[in-house]
Amino acid sequence: MTICDNDNGYAVWDGLIAKSGGLLTKDELLQISGLFENAFKQAAPSKRGDNYGAVKAALGIKAAAQALGDANMFERSVLISCQNQMNRKNKVLSSFVSA
Repeated sequence: MTICDNDNGYAVWDGLIAKSGGLLTKDELLQISGLFENAFKQAAPSKRGDNYGAVKAALGIKAAAQALGDANMFERSVLISCQNQMNRKNKVLSSFVSA
């Protein structure tokens, strides 16, 4: 397992968008990516600090990037997912240190 493990437990959903490059137009895939970008921006952490909305959105962006073959979008999805996980780990660590 890596520090940026993105498995959300919905294996069927994960591949659906990524493999739809032949079925959807570039504009449609960019629109889907935009929807996930908005979902990521609106995602709020739970009381425990988990932010599954952000993780799901990052996975959606990653899938759209795969379908488009867009390396920059793919990189962004990985970076925002890792940032989300690091923020959570930092929050847990700071609560542990201040206890």
